[in-house]
Amino acid sequence: MRTASSARAARAVVLSLAMAALWPERCQALVSVSGFLVLDRTTALTPLSPADEFTWWYQY
Repeated sequence: MRTASSARAARAVVLSLAMAALWPERCQALVSVSGFLVLDRTTALTPLSPADEFTWWYQY
């Protein structure tokens, strides 16, 4: 069962993630742990070099 305080905390987390994504000049740092990643989808379509792909393949 979700309590009122946990619902407020979840709302605050979502708001802080949205603020960091929409106004990066107002955010000094964002640490996203087991949450959603914000990425540039057009850049993500370009493959990495084979050496870089090798270092990332096991993470996801």
